[in-house]
Amino acid sequence: MTELEAVSEFVNRTCWVARTAIPDLGSQPLYIVWPHDDGMVTPRLLGNRDGLYFRHLDGALRPELERQGQWRGPGVCVVINALDIYRQAAWKPDAERAIVGLTLHELAHWLNVPEPKPIAPEDCSARYEDFVRECERPEEAHPIPAGFWAHHREFTRLAVHVWWRAKNSAGCYLRPELLRFGSSVPGLEKLSEPGEYINALLPELEGSHSVPLRTAVATTAPLEFVELWAAGERRIMSAALQHTIAAARNAGEHG
Repeated sequence: MTELEAVSEFVNRTCWVARTAIPDLGSQPLYIVWPHDDGMVTPRLLGNRDGLYFRHLDGALRPELERQGQWRGPGVCVVINALDIYRQAAWKPDAERAIVGLTLHELAHWLNVPEPKPIAPEDCSARYEDFVRECERPEEAHPIPAGFWAHHREFTRLAVHVWWRAKNSAGCYLRPELLRFGSSVPGLEKLSEPGEYINALLPELEGSHSVPLRTAVATTAPLEFVELWAAGERRIMSAALQHTIAAARNAGEHG
């Protein structure tokens, strides 16, 4: 089996796990795209990201999906650096788990925003240009880690639910860290560990296994989870404040 065949098989199984774990996907197509040099998403464009979700990415990449014979209509699309993950894994089953975890992570981002309406074919080019600009936008230096704003409390709650559904509905047990929420998000090590968020949401998880995920998190979050998140947020903000004070003091000493 070639590398491409192995990765394709992993991605097909990942799609099954995602569909089983996330009923919100319904019957709409799920596209998992990985970068390649002659594609619309190149390794250079993806940069140091392992994966990403972008609104209307299915439409933005529609020309490539059509060329590959994969286009089945508007749906949900994520980019996963699957081939690179496969090549770097010393033990190939670890690569499959990482691909599944990253895909579920990106789909938690999709769940966290209102489902977008499909775009018209004539708007695909403009949306692809928006996607490229977003990928190439330089990250601004800031004492609060950039990832904090995208991996907030609501995202974390959804990621926990997705992890739980993958385990209990799809029979796919993953180390929670593979879904990258809480302290497992690079740069957010001051948040609580993923297992702590799972424990704080356990009563909610056990009581909402039969409803769509967006419905499951539409209620008020459990107080234990809210307080756990607030404690981690305070640690993030405190570290940012200390960084700002130290930078100002250093500038004053060398001004």
